Amino acid sequence: MQTAMASLYSLLSQLQAQVAALHVWTSRLKLFGPEKPKVVIVGAGPGGLNAARGLNGHADVTIIDGKDYHELNSGTLQTFVAPHQHKKVLIDYEDIPDIGRMVKGRVLAVHEDHVTVDNGALTGPWDLAYEWLILAPGSTYAEGPIKAFCHSLEERQNIIQQEHARLRSATRILIIGGGIVGVELAGEVLSKMPNKKITLLTSGERLIADKPAEIGVAAKDHLERQGVEIHVNTRASKNADGVYSTADGRSFDAEIVYMTVGGKPNTDFLKGGLVPLNTKGFIEVTECLQVKGYHNIYAVGDATDIKETKLGYLAAAHGRLTAMNLRRRFRYGDAAEQQVWIPFGGFEFVTGEAMMFTLGRPDGVAHASLMARLKRMGRDGWFSGWLRAKEKYTVTTRQNLGVPELEPVAIANPKAGA
Repeated sequence: MQTAMASLYSLLSQLQAQVAALHVWTSRLKLFGPEKPKVVIVGAGPGGLNAARGLNGHADVTIIDGKDYHELNSGTLQTFVAPHQHKKVLIDYEDIPDIGRMVKGRVLAVHEDHVTVDNGALTGPWDLAYEWLILAPGSTYAEGPIKAFCHSLEERQNIIQQEHARLRSATRILIIGGGIVGVELAGEVLSKMPNKKITLLTSGERLIADKPAEIGVAAKDHLERQGVEIHVNTRASKNADGVYSTADGRSFDAEIVYMTVGGKPNTDFLKGGLVPLNTKGFIEVTECLQVKGYHNIYAVGDATDIKETKLGYLAAAHGRLTAMNLRRRFRYGDAAEQQVWIPFGGFEFVTGEAMMFTLGRPDGVAHASLMARLKRMGRDGWFSGWLRAKEKYTVTTRQNLGVPELEPVAIANPKAGA
């Protein structure tokens, strides 16, 4: 049965490719009425999806992505300790309205007026023309399950279940990276499996080093009082035995190791091509998120060279800004004034509990407000509030994508396996 289903799915993917190519050709003949600007979006993460929804009704949009589902990364870590949450975090693209045409496949190359796509079509790789291109390929970690690429929703569900089983059976957990993701992961595990021995390493002088110092201090204080062993100014590498150790001889034995550092952009397909990349592989963009040197190519999300923390809510805002700028250009031409992106959310800054806890804000007033809130909630209350706010943010993100909220799932004994 599985073999038959796989064959059927392959056939449908091939047919999808041919239909997309046929639509491009026939639209040139204006068989579908007035022709709208043709926009191709590479990547269906938060940046790509929000750009597509912002262009709904204004452009003929095609999105290319290698998966058949969208993952709300704000909720990924929660699924590892509460796997039933995958129903909230993983969304089939077919359930997201107003995003245009989806093509499952991977882009092999970007050219000045088309992209070359491979999705197993009988004809082999094929070209998809564009007038406007938005690159939103996202990023990944060098290893581990946090941003693992899966072709299907079912495959990702299986990985989440496997990760939950590993966590339940493990007693010692090592987290490498003291940024937002590493601190959140430690907090999530503590919230459901409080008896685990967690060690967290960071190469920086404090946790969450790119945010106000008070946040890192409060996080370290909370985690250490919950039993987490934290080592700052510490770099570790894996030896031949699979054990992580430092240059001065310290070793950290663990049954599970999570890497939350070493994120890299998914831009290998752009290397050696026309899109400019910096030395770390990030796409070079202007302050309006246009790819440098090209008036009709934009880039959004984690893969850009913007100096800001790589987070989903910022990528989503990139997408909304780019859609707005394109709508202006569709209407007024290249002379249209474009909105500039200000790092860390100067455009349409997302307020609310989730982002206050996770990020803080760069201006003094919001910083003072955040510090006052942390003080009111107490030494431990603020951290649980952070996690609740992240869950609330996941719900809000689903709503912003036009996806209805799910009925709550009753789970007995949530700390089982602790």
